[in-house]
Amino acid sequence: MDKEEIESKKEEVKERIEAFLTEHDWKYDFDEEHWVIISGVTLKNYVSSVQYAISIKDSHVINYAVLPISAKKHFKRLVEFLCRANYGLIFGNFEFDYRDGEIRYKLEMTSDAILADDMNIGLLIYKPALMVDKYIKGIVQVMTGAMKAKEAIALCEQDTDDDTDDSPNEEEE
Repeated sequence: MDKEEIESKKEEVKERIEAFLTEHDWKYDFDEEHWVIISGVTLKNYVSSVQYAISIKDSHVINYAVLPISAKKHFKRLVEFLCRANYGLIFGNFEFDYRDGEIRYKLEMTSDAILADDMNIGLLIYKPALMVDKYIKGIVQVMTGAMKAKEAIALCEQDTDDDTDDSPNEEEE
C-alpha cells in the first residue's frame, strides 16, 4: 500500500471507531497529531474509571486502558500478579511501567479486523474494561500488601474465567 492508501484506511478505521463510540453514547476526543482517540469508562469495582487511549497505527489499532492508580511499592508482588493474570489470556494483556508504576491493559487488533465487523470494535472497546474490572481487586490487594500474588489471582479468578485457557497458576516463590 502506498502512503495515500494507508492514510485513507486509517481514516476509515477512525470513523468506524468514532461511529461505534457515538452509537453507544461514549464521549471522546481525537488527538490528530498522534492519531489517538481519548475516552474513558466508569467502573463499579475499586476504581471509578479507566482512561482509554485508542491508538490508530498504519496497520493496527491498540486500546490502552490506563488504571487511575500507580504502584509505589510491592513491585515484585505486583509484577508476579500481572504475570499470573496474563498467563492464558486470549485477548490482550496487562502491562507495568517500572519507571512510574503505571498499570494498563492493552488490546490490539489489525485494522482489517476493525473494518470487517463491528463486533471486533466492541471487543476492542469493552474487553479492556471487563479485564480491569475482573482483576482490579487483586491489583489493589497486592499493591497494599494485603495479599500475595497467588492469593489475589485466586480471588479474581474464582468467579469467572471468561478470557483464560483455564491453566492453573502454580506455586508462588
